[in-house]
Amino acid sequence: MNVKFFRLVSFNTLVFLFQFFTNSLVAQSNPGTGNPEFNAALQRYVDNLMVKFGQESIDDERFIVQQIRMVNDEIRSRVTNYKEIRNTYFDRLDTRLQEIQALQTRLSAMGNHSLDGFISELESKIEQTKDSGVIDFKRQKVIEDAIQLLFIAEEIIQLDPNASMNQNPKISQGMKESRSKFVQSFGGKVAAKSATDSDADATIFDLYKEWKLTERLKYQVRWTDLQIIKNRMLKNGTQVDALRMLNRELEKAAEAYNYSMFDLAERSFDEIFKRYKNIGVLDDCLYYQAESNYFLSRYSTAKKLYRNLIENYSSSPFIPYSYKRMMYIEYHSQNYNSVIDLFRQMQIIVSTTDPNLDEARFLTVVSSLKAGLYQETIDHCLETNNTSTYFLNTQLILAEAYAGSHNLNQAEIILNKLTDLPDQSPELRFKLLLKLGYINYEQGEYFKAIETFNLIPSNFSEMDKVLIGYAWSFYKIEINKPIMDLKDFSTARKHLELLLDVYYTSDYYLEAKTLLGYIYQLEEKPLAAIDQFDYAFRSKAVKQISDDMNTEQVKLLEISNTADKVMNKALEEKNTQTYERAKAVKEKIRIPIRNLAFADLSSSGIATSSEVKKLKAQLDELERLKSIAKQQENSELVKRIERMQLRIYRAINESDISSDSEIGINYFDEHPFARRQSVVENENAKIQAMRQDVKNQRLELVRKMSALDVQILNAKNQRDYKKQIQLELSYNRYDDILKKLDFMETQTFGLSLRQTNIDLDRWSDYGAFGMANVNFAIRNQKNKEIEYMNKQIEEINTFLENRKANIKHTLKLIEDEITLMTRKVREQERLREREELTRQFEESYFDTHDTEQNQNPDTTLPPDIEIEE
Repeated sequence: MNVKFFRLVSFNTLVFLFQFFTNSLVAQSNPGTGNPEFNAALQRYVDNLMVKFGQESIDDERFIVQQIRMVNDEIRSRVTNYKEIRNTYFDRLDTRLQEIQALQTRLSAMGNHSLDGFISELESKIEQTKDSGVIDFKRQKVIEDAIQLLFIAEEIIQLDPNASMNQNPKISQGMKESRSKFVQSFGGKVAAKSATDSDADATIFDLYKEWKLTERLKYQVRWTDLQIIKNRMLKNGTQVDALRMLNRELEKAAEAYNYSMFDLAERSFDEIFKRYKNIGVLDDCLYYQAESNYFLSRYSTAKKLYRNLIENYSSSPFIPYSYKRMMYIEYHSQNYNSVIDLFRQMQIIVSTTDPNLDEARFLTVVSSLKAGLYQETIDHCLETNNTSTYFLNTQLILAEAYAGSHNLNQAEIILNKLTDLPDQSPELRFKLLLKLGYINYEQGEYFKAIETFNLIPSNFSEMDKVLIGYAWSFYKIEINKPIMDLKDFSTARKHLELLLDVYYTSDYYLEAKTLLGYIYQLEEKPLAAIDQFDYAFRSKAVKQISDDMNTEQVKLLEISNTADKVMNKALEEKNTQTYERAKAVKEKIRIPIRNLAFADLSSSGIATSSEVKKLKAQLDELERLKSIAKQQENSELVKRIERMQLRIYRAINESDISSDSEIGINYFDEHPFARRQSVVENENAKIQAMRQDVKNQRLELVRKMSALDVQILNAKNQRDYKKQIQLELSYNRYDDILKKLDFMETQTFGLSLRQTNIDLDRWSDYGAFGMANVNFAIRNQKNKEIEYMNKQIEEINTFLENRKANIKHTLKLIEDEITLMTRKVREQERLREREELTRQFEESYFDTHDTEQNQNPDTTLPPDIEIEE
């Protein structure tokens, strides 16, 4: 049986060879241009390339060493007569040594000593092999070839005893090749070819480039040899042998995975799946290969493997885990709709009792909320069982979803239940109360919101948000009062002043400034209001300055990176002039880049000038007050004012605003929120651009690798093995780059986009409007009050006029009634007078009998006269 053992090279030996090669590069480095600085830079550049190449090669070497060990173990499993083979191997070496010694004796007898040096070297190699005690058939092959060469030389000498072997081209070339093989198989130092022999301008970089290519070719040859051996073993072995090989590789791959050596595990599982996919069901290999890529942050590759597992192994127990991992990958990539779609697919396949489904549902809940799909969020939250470990978190998200869908009553009910739960952390309870307070505010229940805020202590981490909530609530209470009612904004103002004084780094600083300015406007303090509005307004201009500086910094960094690339290219091409020009450009922009990077730390800023202006304004006010005090002849007050002026003068003199800092002017010390907003937006733009750029590069590389697959297949069919090896080298290189791009894409999504609550544009625009509107608004407010008073007076006058008209009408009715009654009385009086005159007349001129007497005096009717019969 033709067997072959691989010798393992320890990592210490690799390190030694690396150091040896580096030293040899230094020894062989060409003086080059004669520029010491250029040569030193070239040396540093090559050193960095060497270190980088060594780092990239560690994983490759670890994998191939593991494969070699397993091949050796399999050979030992199949070779039962190992001791016999070992004895035969060393006996054959002894025989060959005796043959060489006999050959040397025969040649010496012939008087030809031209081969003595080569024979002595061959004897030492055989003795070295025997002393090492290692079976190496590659060495044996080299020794056998060298002995055959000596036998040929002996035959030539027998034909011509005076022949010189050094002048025989066949023999000399054979000895040269044998010595080269000695170096390759036994180790040693190859005689370096002088650079002047081929290229007088060759440098250390040229040597590194050739060495790097050679190392890659060597690795590819070693890996190809391993593949050939494994294929032969599988082809010539039995089913038991194949299963033994599979189990051995599974054991090693699982061991690497359990020890978190995920790169080695990924390569091992990939090799198993490709080599043994026809032997058994290898869904576990595919799953753990995907898991290894997942833990290596190669999410794109892992997602592809998970999808392959789901599509090809429909009954695999790893399907729920694969769906869950894919959902996490999509969530990490901020593809929230894809998370929801995957969960729908998972619900169809996975059992409802599977614990992975509960976790996947919670991830879907979070994704739905972030995607703004509030109704879908509510539906998934309601599906969560109250026994789930995610129930409380789901309830909190449910409250946010209700609030997002403007169902504030339901959100309030849920938050009230959550705040009453026992055994919860104080910080969580305070956050719930904060949310509840803002929901009460949105509902217009301002007193209730204030009562909720009162339950939050002052040591709460988000106390600035509580204070701005207090301020808005008290402001709304006062602003909703009737127009003529007395409005007191002092409580709201105190909360705003507390926020501005204590929490001066809060994101709500500009909001507090503008609200305070409007309160001053309502309190008819135009100067104070304009001062607050002016601060918010100027923040936008400062942000524009910061944006311009960020753009300039990006451009300078691009120039610096381009200069680095040009310098490296110049080092590779030995172009000193280009190197010096690129270096000069980089040196020229070094200080501007530093100044832009540290502009926030400059001691020379606008805030100091503003403080000096405020102090000078105080001096002017004190001077005015001093003149009033002198007019009142209050000498004590004059002295106090002069002492205050002296302290202010000292403070102004001690503030050195004329001296400039080495890193320029700090435009942002007075407006740090503008700078913060600008930096956040700039970083977010960079992250977005980085994500897109890495994605485009990865897709382009995948396209190139697909084209290479076709070219490799064509070369294999055409049996153009040289081209096939070159294409495979390119493919492997692309594969390494693809892994790095996959990792980089994952990392770019790990850089989360920052969000702030500054809302600079809104409050800055409000400040500009407030500055232009403050005096007009005060006049307008007074006009509204006067208009309201006039309207009230008009309504009162209208009411009084109506009452007057009603009274006049009533009086007229009374007068008419009085007139009517008077007339009736007068008529009755005249009737009585007429009756009295009639009676008197009758009494005077007629005799009146008793029967003629009026028996009914209460009437004016004439009495009835009885006619006698």
